[in-house]
Amino acid sequence: MKIEKLRKLQHALRTQVPDEQFDMTIWCKQNGLFCGCAMGWAAKLRLFDDVYLPKHYSTYGNEFGFDTTYGNGGHYAIELIFDLNRNQVQSIFYSESYRKNPTPNQVADRIEEVINGQV
Repeated sequence: MKIEKLRKLQHALRTQVPDEQFDMTIWCKQNGLFCGCAMGWAAKLRLFDDVYLPKHYSTYGNEFGFDTTYGNGGHYAIELIFDLNRNQVQSIFYSESYRKNPTPNQVADRIEEVINGQV
């Protein structure tokens, strides 16, 4: 588990991501002007060298994922970026793992639970 990277994402979710612009059901939309989920925001804020918005994001219609140095920006890439297993990734990054669409702080709390081995 890459705790330093998880902490960096956790801090950004708590301090840089507005609740009203956070939606775990989408990566990003509106040509990159609105990022939804935690990884969409990680790409937009350029938190990590290996996570970025697709080069074509400014002209790619309404929805897109993020790209990584591991290939496409699917959930398998998240496992590699943070060195997490599938259950940990699902717990943090799948909207279905929450009772309702979570806030950035709730996702940051879940990151803490994963780091502490509670998930």
